Amino acid sequence: MINLSFFPSRTLAWYMVRLFLTRSLAVLVALVLILMTLDLLGESGKILAVPGNTDADLWRYVSYRLPMLVSRFLPFSVLLGTLIAFVGLNQNSEVVAMKAAGLSAHQILAPLVLASIGLSAILFAFNEGVVVNSTRVVTNWSDNDYKPVPRVSGTLSNVWVLNGDDLIRARIVGGRPFAAQNVTIYDRSGGVLQRVIEASRAVPRPESGDWMLENVRLYSAGMNVVRNFAAAPAMQGVTPNQLTLAKVDPTDSLWSGARPGGNRNGAWLYLFRRRQFQPGDGECRNLPAARCRLGPLPPLPSDRRNCTHQDRRISS
Repeated sequence: MINLSFFPSRTLAWYMVRLFLTRSLAVLVALVLILMTLDLLGESGKILAVPGNTDADLWRYVSYRLPMLVSRFLPFSVLLGTLIAFVGLNQNSEVVAMKAAGLSAHQILAPLVLASIGLSAILFAFNEGVVVNSTRVVTNWSDNDYKPVPRVSGTLSNVWVLNGDDLIRARIVGGRPFAAQNVTIYDRSGGVLQRVIEASRAVPRPESGDWMLENVRLYSAGMNVVRNFAAAPAMQGVTPNQLTLAKVDPTDSLWSGARPGGNRNGAWLYLFRRRQFQPGDGECRNLPAARCRLGPLPPLPSDRRNCTHQDRRISS
C-alpha cells in the first residue's frame, strides 16, 4: 500500500536531512580550505610587501575572504553533497528498502527539498549580513594595493567616470568630508588623448560646480611636457553622486538597501542586469578597458621631465 503523505516517517526524514547536510558541509569545508590556501599563497606576498603589514593582516584577509568563498561554493557543495549521499544510499541498498516500504521518489526527495529551501534562506541572510560587507572591505583594500584604507562607511575604490570625452579615475572615493583620492583625468578630444592630469586628492566645490585638485601633475601630449601645481580646479560639472553611483557592484551591495532614486524595483533590476551583462556590453564596468585604447604615451625628453610651470586653471 502506498502512503500518500509527504513525510510518512519522521525518523526517515531526519535521517535523509542529516545525511544531506553532513555530506554537503564536508564538501564545503574541503573546498573552502583548499581554495583559501591557494588564494592566500597568491596574495600573501602582496600584503606583506606593504610597509606596516604583519601576519595579523594575513589573518584579517582570511576573515574577509572566507565568507566570500562560502557564499560562492555553497550551491556547488550542496550539489556534490547530494550526489555523495545518494551514492551511499544506493551502495547500501537503502533506496531499494525505502521503495519496498512503499515510499515513492517524491517522498524520498521531500526532506531534501525542504532542507534546500532552508539553506537558500540561510544563504540569502548570510549574503546580506556578512558577505556584502566583507566583499566591500576586501575589494577596497585590494584596489588600494593592500595599503591602509580609511574605515568609513560608503567608501568605494577604483571608480571610473565618463565625463564627455574625458575619463576620470579615482582610487578611493568617500569619507567625511567627501573627497576623492589618487585621481587621474584623461583629457581627450575627439577620442585623442590630449592631457593626463594626476592629483593626490580632489575636493568638490558645490558653489562653482567643479573640484579642487591638490598636488597636481599634468602631462601634455601635444607639448610633451610635465607641469606641477600645488592646487588647481578641474572636473567641471562632475558631481559627487556621479562618483558614488558610477560603480555599483552587486557583490558588495545590499539587496534590501538598493534604492537609487527611491525606486527599489529599479535597483533590483539594475543589479540583476549587472550580474547578467559581461564586459563589452556597454556597461560602465568596461571603462578600464578604454584606458588601454588610449595607446602608449610618447616618451619625455630628459631635459623636460621635471620642468615646473605655473598655470591659473586646468579645464576638465
